[in-house]
Amino acid sequence: MFQLYAGVDLLEGRVARLVRGRVEDAMFYLGSPAEYARRWLDEGADWVHVVDLDAALERGDNTALLRQVAAAAQGRVQAGGGVRNIAKALDLVDAGVSRVVISSLYFGRREDALTLLGSLGADKVCVALDFDEAGMVVTRGWRERTRLRLKEAVEQVLSDGFKHVLATDVAADGTLAGANPKTLLTIDEDLRHYMIVGGGISSVRDLLLLRNSGFAGAVVGKALYEGRLSLREAVHALKHR
Repeated sequence: MFQLYAGVDLLEGRVARLVRGRVEDAMFYLGSPAEYARRWLDEGADWVHVVDLDAALERGDNTALLRQVAAAAQGRVQAGGGVRNIAKALDLVDAGVSRVVISSLYFGRREDALTLLGSLGADKVCVALDFDEAGMVVTRGWRERTRLRLKEAVEQVLSDGFKHVLATDVAADGTLAGANPKTLLTIDEDLRHYMIVGGGISSVRDLLLLRNSGFAGAVVGKALYEGRLSLREAVHALKHR
């Protein structure tokens, strides 16, 4: 079943949204992260998707704040950002996170990532594959390009035994430009049901496109905070259309 993930990004202890990963373009929103988590779940989100931007950019850590979000969301939280070792991943689990999102750990210490997978189980680990305009996977806060195209990376991650993949279009992230299926639809149809999609999603139409293309879910961020997308309307549309 297609699932909705409401994005809550943490920067300097506050809820923020970036445009294409640029901190200098950060927009902050009034209200605590825990309040937003409760609101989005009340309005119909299946999960809260938290990214610790400070940790991802190696400039801070918001684990204590994440603990509050996890409590407010009653465990329906997947979270990542700066998870570069097993200890950090376990810290997030200890904070109440139900699914840990990894990227740098997978690409930098693959054996450790596989150890974490074996320890936590496939439902509790998600591999984030951020991709650029050329369809190449990028890591370390979008600053380093790997040699893998998204399609190749998805196939590798799934062959390693992971069951959840988060694919984010970095070029569209925070732009409200709409989902861009060009790169996503290169993924074999029988693999799409493992994939959560993010980046630029701004309408019910985007969500229906992704669901009808066979993807597992979508992360909606800025569109919620800017009032461009109603979760209640999205849930209704996904149920009846």
